[in-house]
Order: sequence, then structure tokens, then C-alpha cells
Amino acid sequence: MGRTQVFIILMLLLPYMAEVSGARVPSVKFEPQTTDLHLKIDFGNETILEFPSVNGTTVLNATRAVVSVEADWYADNVFVTAIAGVSNDADAGLWWQYWVNDELAPVAANKYIPQQGDEIAWRRAPPQSADDGATDIDVSTVAALLLLPIAAIGVVLFLKNRSTE
Repeated sequence: MGRTQVFIILMLLLPYMAEVSGARVPSVKFEPQTTDLHLKIDFGNETILEFPSVNGTTVLNATRAVVSVEADWYADNVFVTAIAGVSNDADAGLWWQYWVNDELAPVAANKYIPQQGDEIAWRRAPPQSADDGATDIDVSTVAALLLLPIAAIGVVLFLKNRSTE
């Protein structure tokens, strides 16, 4: 038996031997690449770069496909610290954040898997949350807050009149 044949047999038996020995065999995760992403990078100083047709499996690697990205890792989540050489500025309160289809993304850039045609916008701006500027006022809450004191006064007056009789 030649060396090549021995090598092929060993490679075929390796996963089985690893399983029998209790060794952990890493799994390979396949993520299909999303195409036709529109990527926009707003540096916060009137400089905007636009890339009309970008491909990637996550927002992070789609961005890395067209510009340099520096990042810190916290467990398995990325925190982007610079894009195209422009860093976050803690003193000025400017941080890189990304939006997908005009909505602030809820997860780290390495976790967001875009859909074909998504518009991804990186902005270097003061921190924002998904509910910044929300002005939704529940009318029933306002009504309850107005009626509750009136009802309480009515109960007190009723009890007072009843106790004097």
C-alpha cells in the first residue's frame, strides 16, 4: 500500500477515531453570502462613502470587504473602534453605530446577517438607542392618571358622608 493510500485511509478514519476517543471535532458552519447590499459610511463631518453593491455574510464582513475596520472583541461580539482609519472619539462622544434599512441594529455587527438588498449605514455619531425620540403616549394611561385622583376623592367623600349618618 502506497503512502497516498495510507494518508487517505487515515483521513477517512480520523473523525471516527476522534469520536471514539472523546475528542471534540469542530463543526463547520456555512453561511451563504448575501449580495447586493448598499453600504454607506457617514463619518459625521459631511464625508460620506457609498458602496452600491457589496457582498457579505454579516454586516462586519460586508464592511470589511470595502474598507478597513478595527475592532475589539468581547466574548464573541465585536465592538467596532475604527472604520477607514477614523476612530471612535470618547471625548467628543462619537461612536461607530450601524443601521439596517434606517433602523438601529439590535446586535453586534458580526451577528447581524443581512438580507439581499439591505441598506447598511454606518454613522459616527453620539450613542443612540432604538427608542430615542420616541413620543408614543398611551392615551389610556393618561386618562387613568387623570381619573384615578377624582375617583379617590369620590370614595373618600362617600365614606365620610356614610360615617356621619
